[in-house]
Amino acid sequence: RPFQQMVPQVRSIEVCSFAVLEDRVYGGHYAVYQLRASIALPPTKMQPDEINNTASALEGLDSEVFVQRRFSEFQRLHELVASCYTGTCYTVPALPPKTWMLRRFDLPFLVDRKRRLQHYLQGLLLLPGVAENVDLRAFLVPNHGQTRTLLQQSLLHNQQTDEI
Repeated sequence: RPFQQMVPQVRSIEVCSFAVLEDRVYGGHYAVYQLRASIALPPTKMQPDEINNTASALEGLDSEVFVQRRFSEFQRLHELVASCYTGTCYTVPALPPKTWMLRRFDLPFLVDRKRRLQHYLQGLLLLPGVAENVDLRAFLVPNHGQTRTLLQQSLLHNQQTDEI
């Protein structure tokens, strides 16, 4: 049986809600979209004497993460993922179009964009290899909290395994 590298794998992403927030640094407002993702953490490859309660508790479990992302962050993810599929037979789904300033915080517009972003993310997960894509995983890393630490440890562990 050939060696198969185990990396965290995104199982699902849901756009749960949106909010319009005040930008306290630059002034004005901006919209964010609340995402919930299920990420399968791979089994660890630690030696028996290195395994502790934390490592064994994480082995092969799914982690649920919640993050808020602005549309500009979706645009950056789209650019990164699309660059991975340039020259292949696969088509990356289209990102919803950018809006004009006047409609940005309009409720029907935000509801429609939430729906379109959900469709976009579902389409991304259908592409081969996207579930393990490092850019998608980074997009889903929360800005704080325990889940981020666990995911980063898993990413670091797999990066160290790659270097061996």
